[in-house]
Amino acid sequence: MAYHYQRGIITIKIVQKEFGPTDAQVIDQFLKRVKLDNDFLLKYFTYNDQNQYPYFTLEYANSNSLEIIAQQSLVPLPSYTLRALLKQILEGIQFIHKSGLIHQDIRCANILMHNPPNSKVVHTKIYNYSSTKQEGLIFTPQYLAQMYPYMAPELYKFPVILTQKADIYSVGVVFYRLIVHKYPIYEASFEDQLKKINKTKRIERPKEIQNDTFWDQLQMMLKFDPHYRFSATEALQHKYFTGTQAQIDTTPDQRKISKQAKKAEKKGNIYISQFDKEPSFIVEESVIKQFQQNIDSLNNEQEQDHKDKQENKDDGKDKQKQMDKYKDNTQTQQEQEQEQQQEQQAPESDAFKSALISLDFVQPSQSPTSDVLQSTLSSSSLELNHQNQTISLSYAATEEQIQAESDLFELKMSLEEIKQKLELFSCISILQRDVVCENLCRTIEGNQQNCNKAKQFDITNHFMSVQFKINLIEEKKEFRKEC
Repeated sequence: MAYHYQRGIITIKIVQKEFGPTDAQVIDQFLKRVKLDNDFLLKYFTYNDQNQYPYFTLEYANSNSLEIIAQQSLVPLPSYTLRALLKQILEGIQFIHKSGLIHQDIRCANILMHNPPNSKVVHTKIYNYSSTKQEGLIFTPQYLAQMYPYMAPELYKFPVILTQKADIYSVGVVFYRLIVHKYPIYEASFEDQLKKINKTKRIERPKEIQNDTFWDQLQMMLKFDPHYRFSATEALQHKYFTGTQAQIDTTPDQRKISKQAKKAEKKGNIYISQFDKEPSFIVEESVIKQFQQNIDSLNNEQEQDHKDKQENKDDGKDKQKQMDKYKDNTQTQQEQEQEQQQEQQAPESDAFKSALISLDFVQPSQSPTSDVLQSTLSSSSLELNHQNQTISLSYAATEEQIQAESDLFELKMSLEEIKQKLELFSCISILQRDVVCENLCRTIEGNQQNCNKAKQFDITNHFMSVQFKINLIEEKKEFRKEC
């Protein structure tokens, strides 16, 4: 993010090493020629290759991406907002397709949202043109982990002939996720995904989609055969957008914002578009803000949890230092006392060593010579007493370690708690991850009812999605180090 003296806040996208400068120049020339000037496309400005790291400059979007909706099943998405979001995105896709292009990387993370200053609306912004190509090309697609759940079935067949219908399938997957909060088809590896695609004939209707008209629209976008799949224009003409229900399903706030836009246009506001005057296109800021506030709250909880863990870790280090210092002092004192006693009682000392050796071969509750030697074993110390002489070995466990040990012993987490932990998986410690995984294994092992419940909660897919995110975060960290 940066500030431009004419355009205000803009986005800077650095060209990564695997994305060559020649590719970037081609995209630069293509975007300048096409001029993607549409309310629902992230505007492209310039490409600069005069520095060590070439970069693109683009319009800035200030309200996160559709991922914040797809990842939050507990926050309801109103039907009128769902319709307006889909309508905006299809308008943006239609503009790209009328230019003779295919975006080829439509997914939730590549659809940003922007709330223009001093307004109560949110515009979707289709983003990331690095994979955009002309229609009709024969090519080898990129099978990236984050892309293939959105890829149309025909992209898994060779040779791949790219058509605009592939984008429509991806849009269908996006809106399937917004409602169901999982992918229609998702396997852990590309090979398994390919096998599942080849075995599947169509996407079945999930129980979460209750609206018949919406499902009729969506299943036409998710057709496996691209010849029977909707185009962007056909999708916008469907009764889901043009029928009576679509006209009724608008809110007073949507209609009010529409009237205000019309008045502003009459007063000479040149920034009002046709979409600002149509209630069915309006996504209210207040609805999207609920998702943003909820994700901010979760992030704050994660940060506080991480801070608390760090403080506990630091406290544990301080305690360990104190214990080590005490142990060193005690050991020195014991060595001195032992030397004195060895001089005075050499025979008894030999007997004491024999007793220590034999202690390794008995249970902690037993005593090799109960009259002479006693042993005391606890979770934090081991003491050996011989007359007036004591040898003590101690360690100090952190609160996190003690809690993890207790959780692993009890293994009483419910599937609901496991799912909640998985949503925070990338931010919790390795110990806590072990606890979550062990609880998951113990809960579903040999229990068909829990297995079915885990599938309903989509825990397995969520776990794999989290793992991909963790890997992506690690890759970003490595890239920042190189920068």
